[in-house]
Amino acid sequence: MSASAARIVLALMALGGLWAAVTMTGTYYGWWRGPAWLVPERLCSPKVGGCMDILMTPYARVFGPPNSLLGIMYYVLMLGLAGTGHSTLGPAVLIGLQLLAWTVVAFSIYLAWSLLFKLRTPCVLCFFSQALNLLIALLLTLAP
Repeated sequence: MSASAARIVLALMALGGLWAAVTMTGTYYGWWRGPAWLVPERLCSPKVGGCMDILMTPYARVFGPPNSLLGIMYYVLMLGLAGTGHSTLGPAVLIGLQLLAWTVVAFSIYLAWSLLFKLRTPCVLCFFSQALNLLIALLLTLAP
């Protein structure tokens, strides 16, 4: 994959992750009272039995603020990286970003485990974000 293609793929994945993180954060803070096309209820319902059940657990706020709020910061960072291209970074910065990405993957695995085995609740947006996190880490590690 060329460096420009890698930047486009990274930008698309970061935008997808950003949409999911904003959706979850908006649900947490009660921002979504508007059109269903923006946040379909089958993906994240603010009703009992939906996303709010997950968002009110300690697993959704491991470091204090909602995990999705931290996700917004991560995906904005990845968008910035896609805009500059990671081939222009120094080796130390690139290694730092790769370590961050793999740390996010490890955290994603923990959250997926908690969804499946502790909460026993599927979360489409959560699994979508967790898959994107893995793909982002692989791209940062393997792409030129």
